[in-house]
Amino acid sequence: MFRSFKDTLRVVVLAAATLCLASTAEAGLLSRLAREAGDAAGSAGKHINTPKHLLDEGASIAKRLPKISGAASVALMPAPGNAWQLVTPEGKSLHLSSLNDLPDTLDDAARQSHRPLAGDLPGKTKAPATLQLAIRETDFFQLRDQLGSLPPKARPVMVLPNGKTYDLKPVRHPGGTRLAVALSPDVLIDPATARALDGNIRFLSRPVKQADLKMARFDSAASANAADPGDMIANLNADILASSLAKYKNRTLVVSGRIAPHPQTGRPQLSVRDGKSVRDIDLETFQAAAESQRVNLMLVDSASLVQPGKSWFSKTALEKRFEAAQSAMTQADLLKALSPPKSTTVISAADERNFRLVTATRFDPAATPAVATPDVSSAAGDDYTLAGWLLDASLRTGVRTIHSNNEDPVHTDEVESRWIPWVSNFNLFLFAVLSAVTLFLGWYLWRWWNRLWHFVLKNSAAAEAPSRLIKAIKIVLFVPFAFVMVVPAMIWLFVADWVRFLTWPFRKVFGR
Repeated sequence: MFRSFKDTLRVVVLAAATLCLASTAEAGLLSRLAREAGDAAGSAGKHINTPKHLLDEGASIAKRLPKISGAASVALMPAPGNAWQLVTPEGKSLHLSSLNDLPDTLDDAARQSHRPLAGDLPGKTKAPATLQLAIRETDFFQLRDQLGSLPPKARPVMVLPNGKTYDLKPVRHPGGTRLAVALSPDVLIDPATARALDGNIRFLSRPVKQADLKMARFDSAASANAADPGDMIANLNADILASSLAKYKNRTLVVSGRIAPHPQTGRPQLSVRDGKSVRDIDLETFQAAAESQRVNLMLVDSASLVQPGKSWFSKTALEKRFEAAQSAMTQADLLKALSPPKSTTVISAADERNFRLVTATRFDPAATPAVATPDVSSAAGDDYTLAGWLLDASLRTGVRTIHSNNEDPVHTDEVESRWIPWVSNFNLFLFAVLSAVTLFLGWYLWRWWNRLWHFVLKNSAAAEAPSRLIKAIKIVLFVPFAFVMVVPAMIWLFVADWVRFLTWPFRKVFGR
């Protein structure tokens, strides 16, 4: 208990002053931060939307386009006033009143960006046969539905922030025609978001190793056996999906079956042959189990219920086909190996929770690739080409769609490099730094608080022989004091360290 009324009054005044200072400083700090953040955002927006910045960026991405003989390059860029403009590599601009004027304006832009040939007469520049139209990734999602039909000479190309370029091809869409990103001449991506686009480009470009690829079938009787790492046929149990999939973490499982809506609920389900019986598996439940076990799942919607190891492909034939395929096979090549022959594969890509990339692949037999697919046939015959090494043409014809649920490669690499399995290395490093800073600042602020406490309660009985209650109040009041003074303490330490650094030669000379 307090030894006198005066000591009690001093403690109460100190507590009230600390709490008042905390509320005032907190409100002032938050309002100042909000005001400065708004000013910074406004100035950044003004800089990005300046006409000079748009011209420079347009000229830069136009220069990044692939060099094609006899082709000119321009960039389609936003213009002030919610308009659009064509920018040449030299930085010249042609404004568009609307995107409907784009076909008529392309010829003028091509003549400005195309250098005269040696045989051309002075003042008469021949228009190029091909015009490359550069589009930024940020503008692609705004323009893809409006640029579904362009003149035959126009070749739209998307330029990513890292400088990589991808051709844009028109595909059929419920609302008409839209542009899709061509990962290869016959594999197109129709992404929902920029994150889905970047993640699927990374995933589809990753190599596929024989040890990481499994052809899965449902066989409840054989699923209890241990998984053989060298066996390309994986046995799954429909009753214990999660534990069956746990054996194949970080691997790609290809599962074939018939996908159809449930007669009562309408939820999509996968019908497969499990031994001698037919099993219906809820598609969302199957994908959720693969997601929890970090398995890359490819669900092949086929007209047949026959599973691997029966008549689709035997274990020995599959291994021979894999050895005959190209060694640099990617996930996109694997997808194409399951696709119907002579068709264009269109991937509808979305990004989902927990770093998963969910896609639904359809096939467009009427679409003709703009660039002919190179002949990669080996000595074993056409069945072992890069697009047909997995299934015969007759079996691939029965494939209708492919549903995939894959992990983002960036997240896969991050998880595999963790020192502690359930905590990311970045979080560990951040926690260590914050802990060290917190301990140091806490020790420094406690010195300040101790001096302030003794200054307020100097020459009092509470300061000379504090009771347990006084000590508890001192500790409790330290929390709001530290919250208020943490920013001034950091500034003071920074300034003091710089002053010590700058005055070190003088202190060394004068012995201080």
